[in-house]
Amino acid sequence: MTLLHAFGALGTVGIGIAMVVLGLLSGRLGAATQSGRLYVGFFIAGGLLGLSALFQIGNAIFSFEPFDSLSGSPGWVMVYLGLPAIAITLGLLLAWHYWSWLLAERD
Repeated sequence: MTLLHAFGALGTVGIGIAMVVLGLLSGRLGAATQSGRLYVGFFIAGGLLGLSALFQIGNAIFSFEPFDSLSGSPGWVMVYLGLPAIAITLGLLLAWHYWSWLLAERD
């Protein structure tokens, strides 16, 4: 296991934790404004990021696929890049839905 790849997975975990925190804050905002329960998508995004991090750590520990050949494997590309991209895109869309009023506020 290379330490560098394990630290890369920690970054993914950190973004996942940020998604969960945004989900908790958006849930409280949604309860106050009586909007829909779309904030659950933040938890789904956090779960996707956690799943990606688990696969990354598992690959770093057990060496399922050598790191030099990861770019040639579509499954591992989806795990390392696709799941985080989907999760962050979902989080961005939901954050825009819940928090865009902050940008619209004027004096």
